[in-house]
Amino acid sequence: MKLSNKLQKLFAMLLVAVMVISVLPMGSLSVFATVGEFAGGDGTEGNPYLIANKTQLNNVRYYFDASFKLIADIEFDDSDFEEGGDFYNDGAGFVPIGMKNYPFTGTFDGDGHVIKNLYVNIETDTTIYAGLIGYNKGTIKNLGMIDGNVSATSPNSHAYAGGIAGYNDYGTITNCYNTGKVSATSSSSYAYAGGIAGYNYCETTENCYNTGNVSATSSKSHAYAGGIAGKNYGTITNCYNTGDVSASSSPAYAGGIAGHSDGTITNCYNTGDVS
Repeated sequence: MKLSNKLQKLFAMLLVAVMVISVLPMGSLSVFATVGEFAGGDGTEGNPYLIANKTQLNNVRYYFDASFKLIADIEFDDSDFEEGGDFYNDGAGFVPIGMKNYPFTGTFDGDGHVIKNLYVNIETDTTIYAGLIGYNKGTIKNLGMIDGNVSATSPNSHAYAGGIAGYNDYGTITNCYNTGKVSATSSSSYAYAGGIAGYNYCETTENCYNTGNVSATSSKSHAYAGGIAGKNYGTITNCYNTGDVSASSSPAYAGGIAGHSDGTITNCYNTGDVS
């Protein structure tokens, strides 16, 4: 039976839509978030998804190429991370947003708000990226992380931990700060820990500060610990650290701003103890 012209046009439109959706990478359908996943917005730069609570913060991981903005302070408590809690995850706590194969590529605007008491405790044999954002290729700005505890432990691979991002890869972090503890441990490979980013690669960390203690430990390889970045291959500018920084391995690299830098560091200072 022949389709009418209207039905033919409708069928063609549906077919094109299916073809477009099928070639989009994971995370590209962020504009289709369901009602209730966020407090408002559509995920675009001009109308970002609005985040008002812990559940909405956790939903960022499903739309990691979109734009987001905090509209309230978010505070976790011990019960969130205890057995039976919403973010227990077998003791791992909050699961970082974005991994290397699926990095965060959007914009996260704290808008001057803070996230309190975030607990991240990742232990696995594979490479770990621990932080609010695990692997960042996007923009993180205007955000404070208060009294959190971020740790990455890997017996057989690299461990990256940061108060804001575990790994900042061609991403931008501006106007952010961390007051919590950050640690990275590897038994047989490299460990990177930074108050802002464990590893800062080829991009900018600007107008940031850290007051939390930072440590990196490796039993058999390199350890890098820095008040802002464990290792820096990018640009760090207008930043400071007052937290204690320590690295333990052979060799070990520790610095008030960066444990080791092949990048650029300008207009920064440190008052924390470094060992």
